[in-house]
Amino acid sequence: QCNHKWEGDKKCGTPHLTEETIKREYLAALNKLLGNRKEFFANLREIKAELFDGLKLEAERADLQSELAVVAELIQKNLPASASIVQDAERQKQLDALIGRFDAAKARIAEITETITSRNTRRDRLDTFIRELANQPDLISEWDDRLWVTLVDHATAYTHTDLRFTFKDGTEIPAG
Repeated sequence: QCNHKWEGDKKCGTPHLTEETIKREYLAALNKLLGNRKEFFANLREIKAELFDGLKLEAERADLQSELAVVAELIQKNLPASASIVQDAERQKQLDALIGRFDAAKARIAEITETITSRNTRRDRLDTFIRELANQPDLISEWDDRLWVTLVDHATAYTHTDLRFTFKDGTEIPAG
């Protein structure tokens, strides 16, 4: 229900949907998805292979980790043996450049690691979605809370006749 339902004379245009209606329309959308299962799974596998291929990122991270080791060694060699030794401007400039290179590589490694973790989480979520969908009969006639939680990301009601369900793989299916 709309939060502004009782404000002013103008009625809110937000549709009123009962739980029963949502469940019925969800089952209709889910059955549409199941009716197209073979083609749907083929497309998902193709998309999954492209989206979650982490070989390039893993290779880049390994290269950066090697670079970090090399740059760290160069920094150690360029540090003065004692804090009391004053470095000339050129040597300090080289040291600053090495430190900048080290920091940039370290930041990029963190970024890559975050991307890989995010992709792995999304891949696992998609695997669960595929596994759950594959284990369903061709037609579902009864509401199942677990199935709702496992398969549906969200539902959007545009009007009382335009209800759409977005599944966890990103597929949006209109109800009815």
